[in-house]
Amino acid sequence: GRDHDGGKTPEGWYWLVGHLAGRALGHHKEAERMHALACQYYPSFDGKDFSTLPDDFVRNCLIFHCEKAVHHTITAAAALSHWHAAVIGKATGLRPGVASQETNGG
Repeated sequence: GRDHDGGKTPEGWYWLVGHLAGRALGHHKEAERMHALACQYYPSFDGKDFSTLPDDFVRNCLIFHCEKAVHHTITAAAALSHWHAAVIGKATGLRPGVASQETNGG
């Protein structure tokens, strides 16, 4: 809530957002790399419809990296929104890492 987010320094927010954005970038780049390889090695692959890939492993990896890229992009955006709320003094429910520490006796 407000106490936790309000106590986070601008540097703390920066590193959280940077970490999430970096994770998103990594998955975007891996999806691009795998997409290029799939287009190269599977001539029947049209580059768009993953279901046309004959290799389950490649298809599943492409889907995984695309989904993770979207997930980390969204979480980075949410962190920025919560940073904004903290700056203007609004309460937020974002407490990264705190819930898991409280659950595990932390």
